[in-house]
Amino acid sequence: MDKKKVFISVGRTSTKKQEDFVCAVERMLTSGGLEPIAVGRNAFGTDDPLRQIERHMNDCAGTVVIAFERLHVEKGTERRGCSEAEDVNGRMLPTVWNQIELAMAHGRSHPLLVVVERGLRLEGLLEPTFGWYVQKMDIDPAALEAVEFQGVFADWRKKVNSYIVKEGDDGSATIEPGMLTVAQIFKAMTVAQCWASGTAIVTALAGVAALAYWLGTNVPPT
Repeated sequence: MDKKKVFISVGRTSTKKQEDFVCAVERMLTSGGLEPIAVGRNAFGTDDPLRQIERHMNDCAGTVVIAFERLHVEKGTERRGCSEAEDVNGRMLPTVWNQIELAMAHGRSHPLLVVVERGLRLEGLLEPTFGWYVQKMDIDPAALEAVEFQGVFADWRKKVNSYIVKEGDDGSATIEPGMLTVAQIFKAMTVAQCWASGTAIVTALAGVAALAYWLGTNVPPT
């Protein structure tokens, strides 16, 4: 039985601490009978990033989001120049791709496992106000052994194993036959289908001709 694939939304690691944590998550998924897929880590392609993400995500039965610090704001101001301006000193922000990939996974109704580094600014889809549970933890492999996280992981894995990857989820568009031209229809057909269709058309025309001949010779004019 093939392993269920799961998509990992994770930015490029910058520190050994981050890399060790991501590797620990990948090992946890593999030992749980799942196949982790992460663009830029074990999945590559020549398409633009969005198309690569879409293609790989369509083959997956769930998504893991690992959000850790990408940008550190030592000293900054939010809403600068207005009455609501405030300091954002020492702020930690993740890669924007976490937000993009989380939205794409949610649109596919993927079971979601969202892991956020403790201290990271929670905004957008990483806020704990949506229909998925946000796990805030230290980026440390040991944190994955916590009883609470193991319970959440077990529940998520059960949902992944129950998820059915729908046929046609390869990103191809559904075409209405009534919208196709005759040329497009024949272009989409195999050689065998073309021969079969051509034979059917010739047979039908021959039948019409035979009927016309019979009518012309056997039915008296009125």
